[in-house]
Amino acid sequence: MKRFGLALLSFALLLIFFSFPALAYEGDWARNIIHADAASTFGLDGTGVRIGIIDSGVNLEDLDASHVTRLSMRNDDGSDQYGHGTIVSGLSAGVPGNDLGVDGVAPGAEIISIKAFDGGESISLPLLADAIDLALSYDCDIINMSFGTPMDSAVLQAAIARAIHSGVIVVAASGNAGTTQAYFPGAYPAVAGVGAVDSDGQVAIFSQRNPEGKQYTWLVAPGVSVYDGGYLSTTDSGSSFSCAFVTAAAALALQGDPSLTPDKFLTLLAQSAEDLGAAGFDPAYGYGLLRIDRMLALLGHPFAESPFPDIAGTWYESAVLQLSNLNLFQGKGDCRFDGEAAITRAEFATVLVRALNLQGAEPSGAIFQDVPANAWFSRAVETACKYGVVTGRGDGTFAPNANITRQEAMVMIQRAAQQTSFPSGSADGLFSFSDVSQVSAWAKDAVLWNVGSGLIVGSGNLLRPLHHISRAETAVVLLRLLQKTGAIVAAA
Repeated sequence: MKRFGLALLSFALLLIFFSFPALAYEGDWARNIIHADAASTFGLDGTGVRIGIIDSGVNLEDLDASHVTRLSMRNDDGSDQYGHGTIVSGLSAGVPGNDLGVDGVAPGAEIISIKAFDGGESISLPLLADAIDLALSYDCDIINMSFGTPMDSAVLQAAIARAIHSGVIVVAASGNAGTTQAYFPGAYPAVAGVGAVDSDGQVAIFSQRNPEGKQYTWLVAPGVSVYDGGYLSTTDSGSSFSCAFVTAAAALALQGDPSLTPDKFLTLLAQSAEDLGAAGFDPAYGYGLLRIDRMLALLGHPFAESPFPDIAGTWYESAVLQLSNLNLFQGKGDCRFDGEAAITRAEFATVLVRALNLQGAEPSGAIFQDVPANAWFSRAVETACKYGVVTGRGDGTFAPNANITRQEAMVMIQRAAQQTSFPSGSADGLFSFSDVSQVSAWAKDAVLWNVGSGLIVGSGNLLRPLHHISRAETAVVLLRLLQKTGAIVAAA
């Protein structure tokens, strides 16, 4: 019997395939406990959805080759000498009734198998990031990563961010150490980190727990004594396989609602999970057990309630809901909108470009020395620069991660609105603000325009031009902008 073990990363970093063999076969309990067969009731099988599986490759003799594309980062044909990737692929999207491997939960989905690991050989973090980018280049809708590392890597996090900001759902195993240690990428925000339970719904002893205040394990799925479909004629355990079930659930959900974003998928999982352990979100189970039947039942109207519980009853709730439903504004990846938080210059430029549908610029290399061509925001910043919405700091930099001030935001808004048929108004109201003298000379015209157009109303008699604009304020101003340009009809 093959034993799934460890693969060494460069920089003396340990990367772990989160799986190991189990001994007892308990039947097809895994599909039953998550109610996988409900998918057929809804007429869903993952058709039209493309899953990127970064793993140890795949063996076509164990899966239906007609819906598998085999790629490799290892200079080989992408076949699987290890077994791990073949099983993960089969659990996610194996075709049933063909006597090849296990019956997948989303058998209609297409598999893009990217071989990054090969037994005990080493792999560098840049190569792993390249594998993620390769999945993006193949237009994968979902990326499955049944592995992890205890090292929080900027290279890996940047690649994950590119995927998330491209609208790709990322699912990762949360780990098998049975501790509260964070394993990445599963512990990154906006990633669905998946823990493991057994056939009784008990959390596995090896499954990672959430430390206080953290949401590394978002939910749990079957991961103890899961039948491998005949590849090894046995069963296997690990959050690797739990991860595969949630990946399949994502494929079903995307087929049912192709507009589903990573944030909204996390919300859908949280709202439909079967609450296990302590009531509500808890360290062992996260939001609870994956329930495909509940998820698909909720899919038709998953956001009748707010996708972000922290906006309920706030002054900006309506604006956030409208923009979120149009996929113009996303949350923080953990079911929070965090409206009082500041927004960065890169984020602000991105939402403006997206909201006004400014046509993307052709990639032309780095326009600003601090905006790498592979950054998730580079295309949006290039587009904003093309239309004159941003001009940088005058020293060749853009400062993408700096929080944007209210007067900087007003300058960008005015420039962006000039690309539309936006009607401008009077500037008489500007002088009612007691802090108008704080407005910088270079921003005065834009501030006059924003106030006169009714986009910026201030707080009491304060304009606060040097303060950072919040995410909530951005949402409200953006909605006003879209309503005034006619892109959105204001509610009666």
